[in-house]
Amino acid sequence: MEPIINWKEIKTVLFDMDGTLLDLYFDYYFWQEYLPEQWAKKNNIKTFILITSNYHMPRAALEFKALMPNFEIITHPITPKKHDISNWMHSFETFSLIFIEYSKFLIALSKIKILNFQVI
Repeated sequence: MEPIINWKEIKTVLFDMDGTLLDLYFDYYFWQEYLPEQWAKKNNIKTFILITSNYHMPRAALEFKALMPNFEIITHPITPKKHDISNWMHSFETFSLIFIEYSKFLIALSKIKILNFQVI
């Protein structure tokens, strides 16, 4: 009989303090969404500066605005040295990066529309 979980393929296993098995999605949600929002509310913070790469900024801003509609989010995109975004059509690596990021943007937008978040 084959095991239900192929443990040789598992790269990360997370346990809560009480031993509850957590998935990586929950870990990301907790540390990147829930906790920052709760901390900001507790400390009366109403403005965030979102700093990330220029190719990632559209999706990041979209998701932050959907999850935290009552906060002002100031975006500050940075330009990575490895990818020349202005010349993305001439580099397969950069084109692939942009294509994947755009696909993720469309998925995030669809998720927001399905869950009926109000994006400002």
